Amino acid sequence: MKDNIFISYSRSDSDFVIKLEEDLDKAGIFIWLDQKKITGGKLWDRAIEEALGKAGILIVVVSENSALSENVANEVQFARDEGKIIIPILIEQTNVPLTWRRYQRINFIENYEAGLNSLVQTLKLEMSLILNKETEKEGQPLKEETEIKLKADEDKRLEAETKGIEEEKVREEAVVKQKAEEVERLKKEAKANQKKEDEKRIREQAETTKNDKELVAHSEKNTQKPIHKKRSYKIPLIVAGVMAVLVIVMLIVNSLKNDNRQPAELQQATDIQNNNLNLQDTKIQDIDSQSSHEQPEPQKQATVEKDELLAESNEWNTAKFENTSASYQNYIDKYPNGKWTTDANREITNLDKLTSRTKEPQRETITIKDSEKSVNKAVENVIKAESVSYVEYLYSNSKGIFKQIALKKWEEKNPDGVFPFNETARDEWSIYLFDPNRNISIQIDLYKKQILLESELLYTISNYSNAPVK
Repeated sequence: MKDNIFISYSRSDSDFVIKLEEDLDKAGIFIWLDQKKITGGKLWDRAIEEALGKAGILIVVVSENSALSENVANEVQFARDEGKIIIPILIEQTNVPLTWRRYQRINFIENYEAGLNSLVQTLKLEMSLILNKETEKEGQPLKEETEIKLKADEDKRLEAETKGIEEEKVREEAVVKQKAEEVERLKKEAKANQKKEDEKRIREQAETTKNDKELVAHSEKNTQKPIHKKRSYKIPLIVAGVMAVLVIVMLIVNSLKNDNRQPAELQQATDIQNNNLNLQDTKIQDIDSQSSHEQPEPQKQATVEKDELLAESNEWNTAKFENTSASYQNYIDKYPNGKWTTDANREITNLDKLTSRTKEPQRETITIKDSEKSVNKAVENVIKAESVSYVEYLYSNSKGIFKQIALKKWEEKNPDGVFPFNETARDEWSIYLFDPNRNISIQIDLYKKQILLESELLYTISNYSNAPVK
């Protein structure tokens, strides 16, 4: 069975192919690799043709470069014509030609080791089948042994797949649990923050009430002080008046003793004394009258100050209760030098920041709506699938077509040949076709301009029309 496996690839993928050949060699599978099997002096094309003719299995390395390679395409076509077993292995995401899509592919993109194990099992299975056919011709069938081995390999593969599904399920459950825990944590944080805000509001209200009481007490204390001061002005005046009377009496007595003044002079002195006493009494009465008129003024002023402080406190409490920029600005306008003016400015700044953050998503919503309008406008200009009967698509360096030739009957033309299709259904944007000879289903998606084979991109639509069926 040595050299019974031929590998077709693009020279750009040589590093991958050489590594694959070494790994298969370690697994006991030998493949014919041109870089190692063609010696000096041999004709390259003839050596490849001989090796491909002897091989029973063709491995084709599918990549962006190999999909465009004419040599790879010729080798695959030769293997198809000779009825050889073809095993595509996918190493890059690319637009796979239709002729290669008909064979089951092995994926090396996501996990090289998993792809290698799958390839080894497939090659062993195919080589066993080939060996069975050869031994049956020689009269030594090994059918039962091969079936047992195949069943064992299949059981191992199914067990590995089941294990992978279970591990994925465990990972998903862990992610769901983690998200639930995160949601619960956020709820607790929000509840704790709300509790702190409530406690802070209660403390501020208590502090405001305490300040109001202190202001009232201070105002009442200031109201009483001026009354005592005004009343204290009487005492010095009374004392001065008494002393003046005593001095005058003493002067009169001395004058009577020393100078023997006339009764007229004595009468004159007495009149002066009486006038002075009357003057002192008049001053005292004026002071008492003035005090009696001025006493209510401090009380009135204190009452006004108390009322103003209470009004300012009520205005601040109202602003905090409404908690809006307008309410805080109203307080500042009324009390520009008030006790809580700084706090009001800070609250306005915080509310403005919060408002600016909440406005941004609206612009995104408008953008999304505008994009939806443009998409809807573009859709209106597209020919709907109900009337389409001719579709062109890009095929390598050429093109292919799907054409409706009769009611529910279509045919595909491309460099590979002509293939008949039956129309199975239509909707607003797609036409669904089925090839009973090759047992394949095609979806022609006019909205995305794609032709899909079993939900995978096969061709890109270049043009289509609603030409009538001839």
